[in-house]
Amino acid sequence: MKALQAELLTPLQVRPGAGAPQPWCAASALVLLGERLYSVADDELGLAAFELAAPARPGRCWPLVAAPPLPEQAAPRKARKPDLEALCSLPAAAAWPHGALLALGSGSTPQRCSWALQPLDAAGLPAGTARPFDASALYAALRPAHPLLNIEGACVAGERFWLAQRGQPGGQPNRLLGWPLAALLDWLAGRSAPSLPMQALDCPLGALDGVPLGLTDLCALADGRLLFSAAAEDSDNPVADGTVSGSVLGCLDPAGGLQLLGRLPGTLKVEGLVARPAGAGLDAWLVTDADQRGVAAQLLHLRLPI
Repeated sequence: MKALQAELLTPLQVRPGAGAPQPWCAASALVLLGERLYSVADDELGLAAFELAAPARPGRCWPLVAAPPLPEQAAPRKARKPDLEALCSLPAAAAWPHGALLALGSGSTPQRCSWALQPLDAAGLPAGTARPFDASALYAALRPAHPLLNIEGACVAGERFWLAQRGQPGGQPNRLLGWPLAALLDWLAGRSAPSLPMQALDCPLGALDGVPLGLTDLCALADGRLLFSAAAEDSDNPVADGTVSGSVLGCLDPAGGLQLLGRLPGTLKVEGLVARPAGAGLDAWLVTDADQRGVAAQLLHLRLPI
């Protein structure tokens, strides 16, 4: 597999309120709006924003989930966290005229079925209080076909809304699940109940060093393709962490054609990505998750000639 070269930009830090900077740990998704990167983390309750021109500067934070602070101890924190694993931008609608960000829990346990919708202002910054949505009914409808449900990515591509279901060793495949964007917006507005996906694309990714690859994030490209990240983590269930062999990037076209673009250096667990056109290729930014409290997520950059 082709080796991809990525540049480490910075370990990410945030400044909650007037306090001292703290590491932004367990980053799980990225969205690029203008010159600002937004991120959620799988063991945090909020949203962080980093300026693309100065990513080493501590980012700003906004609350997404109305809940008591999570405990610092690993086991109780893991049990209580909302596991926000995906983040996507939504187009303007009557209830959020400047667009919104949608953060999604993984659905891997009953405590991880919450979504949060954060409206934006004209400058692309969070405006007002995030709105909670209970995705339990949607996830319950998905579980018969995906017993080890683990939603790791989300994006809007044209008039389609996609979720990335992460595969698990033992046969559960990596799969992209698609709905008409209008169906998602109707559900978020309370005009309809959640429905089963209209489209499902299996993603046979293979393995790295004998460890199966699992989807970790999605990003829509201007030409209709979906850019994805995947990590090889030696774990046979969607809750437990495992040893990571490395990560790859790939593309999927609307008809399901899959292309692996290459392997990222080292054994980093890439959990979030975003890209935009740059000349004849793409500028891509990635975030990592060390699965260790107190270890900052790393922000990486690379140029993809696709």
